[in-house]
Parts: sequence; C-alpha cells; structure tokens
Amino acid sequence: MTTVNTPLQGLKTHGLSRHYAGVRAVHDVSLHLKPGQTLALIGPNGAGKSTLIQLLSGVARPSAGSVTLDGRRIDHLSPERICRMGLGRSFQTSRVFPALT
Repeated sequence: MTTVNTPLQGLKTHGLSRHYAGVRAVHDVSLHLKPGQTLALIGPNGAGKSTLIQLLSGVARPSAGSVTLDGRRIDHLSPERICRMGLGRSFQTSRVFPALT
C-alpha cells in the first residue's frame, strides 16, 4: 500500500454565504488562510462572525459558496469529520467542568 502525502494548502472559502429567512448573515466571503497563518475576525454584534465560524466548522451549511481545507471540499461534511481533519471550534464557557472548583 502506498501512502500519498498531500501538501498543506490551508483553509479557503469562495463566495461563502448563509441566509436565514431573507437575512444575509454572511454574504460572499472569500478568504485564504495559509498553514500557520493567524487571522483575527472582528466586527460589531450581528456582523456574522459566529455564523462564519459555524460555516467553517460544519455546524451550519452554506446557502452558497464553498469551504476547502488542504484542497479538499469540506462544506458538506459533519463537524465531527471536519474536526478529525484538524479544524474544530470551541465555545466560550466559564464552567467547562461545573462539578470542579
């Protein structure tokens, strides 16, 4: 059996959009993050930051556009499968282990 190692290409979106009942939460976002690159996502409440993260991690499905990770399209995969590929999200919570002090 031969193993083929594909080079890391990073995370890309092209024309990524998510609409909810006529509201454009994310509209036509295209970006390319190279491996090891850091990006800050800032904006006011309601700007679509959380929705974009949900689209990247598979929690939400795009209304249009695509998401690729290292050259492989991932916008149709489950969050669990995307996480196993190395892309996951965490939630901000102050009590991860509520039974512990």
